[in-house]
Amino acid sequence: MLYVLVLPGVVEIKLKEKMNNKPERRNFARFPVEFALEVFAEDVAGNKYKDRAVLKNISGEGAMFMSKLAGKYFPGQLLETKIYLPGTDDVKALMRAKATVIRIDASNNSGSDEKSEEIGIAIRFDTPMHFERLDIKTG
Repeated sequence: MLYVLVLPGVVEIKLKEKMNNKPERRNFARFPVEFALEVFAEDVAGNKYKDRAVLKNISGEGAMFMSKLAGKYFPGQLLETKIYLPGTDDVKALMRAKATVIRIDASNNSGSDEKSEEIGIAIRFDTPMHFERLDIKTG
């Protein structure tokens, strides 16, 4: 089965089954993005924190973002997220959602042998995303 999803400037094709005929685990196509993200959570000790991260991909069920706060995240952790959407000089917006950490991936995006301090955090959205328009100060 083949699904095609078209967005402005993006065409994403998703095969329901892989070449080896194993079923695809994802229910939605993933889209590469590079949006600013804020995460509000509590670490394993119960200390509240805020992380400024970069969203790397998103789907109808979840997302992957890169964080420099490796010790703050753990599987099963509950998060509140704010995804800042690209805007114009007149309009800025974000989307809020609650999510759960489902996986933590070590990362080495530098292309060299040096280990990056960033980690990938895979999340599942637990609530629908809520759109918010941000006020832009003029003058």
